[in-house]
Amino acid sequence: MDYRTERLLNDFRDADELDADEVRARLQARSEHPDLYLAAQERRASQERDEQDRAEALDSWLRAGGDPKGFDKEWSAISTEAKRIQMIEREHAARESFERYGRENF
Repeated sequence: MDYRTERLLNDFRDADELDADEVRARLQARSEHPDLYLAAQERRASQERDEQDRAEALDSWLRAGGDPKGFDKEWSAISTEAKRIQMIEREHAARESFERYGRENF
C-alpha cells in the first residue's frame, strides 16, 4: 500500500470539508482495504478515549488540589495503572461469564 492510500484511510475529516475527488478517492481506498480502514477507526477511537480519560483525570487532579505540572509528570503512571485495573476487571468478568456458562450448560 502506498502512502496516499494510507493517508486516505486515516482521513476522518467530514465529507463537507472535502471536494468530490477527495471523497471518491477516500471511499475507494476504504472499499479496497476494509480491514485497514477498520484498524484506523479503532486507533482513532482509542486515541479519543485516551484523550478523554486524560482530560477527566486532569480535572480530578486539579479539583483535588494538584499542580498541572505534577500531573504531566504522573500521567504515565496514572494511565498505566488505570489500564491495568481495566484489564483485571475485564479478565474477572470473562472468568465469571465462563463459570456461569459452565454451570448453565453442564
